[in-house]
Amino acid sequence: MKKFTVVCLVFACVCWMVSGVTLAIFGEKGFEDLSQEIVGRKLIQLQTRTEDLDAGDLKNVEELELVFPQANIEILPSDDEGLHVEYPGTDKQEPLKGRIDGKRIKFDLGKYYDGADNKIVVRIFNGNGFIHLGDSGSARLTFRIPKTIKKIKARSETGDLKIDSINAANVKFESTSGGLRIRGMNLSKLEAATTSGDLRFQGYTQNADLKTVSGEVKVQSENKSPVMNLASTSGDVKVDFEDEPNVKFSYETVSGEMTLKADSDLKEVKRKDMVKLGKAEGALKVKTVSGNIQVRTLTSF
Repeated sequence: MKKFTVVCLVFACVCWMVSGVTLAIFGEKGFEDLSQEIVGRKLIQLQTRTEDLDAGDLKNVEELELVFPQANIEILPSDDEGLHVEYPGTDKQEPLKGRIDGKRIKFDLGKYYDGADNKIVVRIFNGNGFIHLGDSGSARLTFRIPKTIKKIKARSETGDLKIDSINAANVKFESTSGGLRIRGMNLSKLEAATTSGDLRFQGYTQNADLKTVSGEVKVQSENKSPVMNLASTSGDVKVDFEDEPNVKFSYETVSGEMTLKADSDLKEVKRKDMVKLGKAEGALKVKTVSGNIQVRTLTSF
């Protein structure tokens, strides 16, 4: 192991001495703190850059659309009526800009952080191509949005999306292996679909449709009678109600286990069944193949 490490270090040093060599080193904390770029023999520190739009720039914008193949995104409430973006980069790069089209503003991050350029990597460029020595993590961006943004639409490949306490009423998320985490929100509608990422929601929603193949689905609902459709093939599905639920609970699993800890008319646990919880005013549908299903009321503990 030591011999291999020494060889790699020697190889890296030799390559760096070659004319026109570029060595970029990005730390585990992302671009903000440890990132640095060495061009020739000149050290350039990567910066946290900002893009700011005030209320006048946004005009009648009500929807934020994000396309981010690999970058990780966090959306937070703005302290004013503007939209503010914090993102990693250098002063040599073109600023990150959103495109306004009617009531929508769209940020396509695939054009800014695409492929290997998005990854936090250790790489050497010798004029003919990149030699990768290792990589870890992705670029991290923070969007602070005003209360006038009512809808979030996001699409990723491996990037994760985190949303915390914003004023939007509708959220739609699509991804291959990226995950979604939402908390502290009051939603009319939530839609999310991913292959292997986890889907997590905490807050109030009237309607939710969450689907994943191997990821987990976790919901902590402040609404006692929502309409929710939750599905995972091999991942577990867990639903916690903050108060006794009033839903018609229909479930189906092939080989997973079903656990119910709430006031119901359940007499026998089966692989497929419909159970009335409380007044059954809402609807909760859960389906898995091998994943376990758990529904419970937090006040019952």
